[in-house]
Amino acid sequence: MSELQVLIAHDSEDMAAEIRLALASHVERMRVVADGREALSGLLREHPRVLVVDVGLPLLAPFELCEHIATAGLRTRVVLVASVYDRTRYKRRPSSLYGADDYVEQHHIHDMLPGKVVRLMSGERGPVDVQPGQVDPVAAARVRDAADAMLQIRFDDPEQGLRRAARLCELLVADVTLYNGQTLESLSRPEDAPPGLTDDLEEAREIFCRLVPEEIRGSTDWIGAQFSRWLERRRAPVTGGGQ
Repeated sequence: MSELQVLIAHDSEDMAAEIRLALASHVERMRVVADGREALSGLLREHPRVLVVDVGLPLLAPFELCEHIATAGLRTRVVLVASVYDRTRYKRRPSSLYGADDYVEQHHIHDMLPGKVVRLMSGERGPVDVQPGQVDPVAAARVRDAADAMLQIRFDDPEQGLRRAARLCELLVADVTLYNGQTLESLSRPEDAPPGLTDDLEEAREIFCRLVPEEIRGSTDWIGAQFSRWLERRRAPVTGGGQ
């Protein structure tokens, strides 16, 4: 069997399908996993050339996967996929990718991701300067629908609503951390966040409150609590092999 060229790690089946479709004419062998533990297992067993991973991947964060890649001495290159579509004010070129090689925003999956992956498959490191291209309107609409579905809060009972709200919170905070990388490299306490990062977190709160009914979110600062957990994980040593 030929080697695995690209491992796609994304918990949205629809978004993973769009990534796979975008790469279909450039990559012979791909596989999709839905969470960080499956991604780590695939990395250690199959040594893919490229990992395309949602920045808000559940169970293991992309920065943790990057640390495992470095510890295991794998040649795998990593492309981060932003978790939120281009609706936010904080979108800017990331200043740090937490060990990854490149990133792509969701609305550029079809026109920019293939060029980035092809170049990284050749063994090169670092961001690839790919110019935006024309995207088929039908494909663009599918990506937008998949992105919207990732942020929707639909539930049949309060417990399910809490789980969906927690997942949305993870996605929003992960997206904020992508665009504030350099600031976060030296930040150890949430209360020390500089004004720019504080503004971005406040925007995440606004989005969260708009999308999550009050009967589910209550008065808890979900975004603040998730950001604190993210910082704790960022500071903690990575352990375990995922086998």
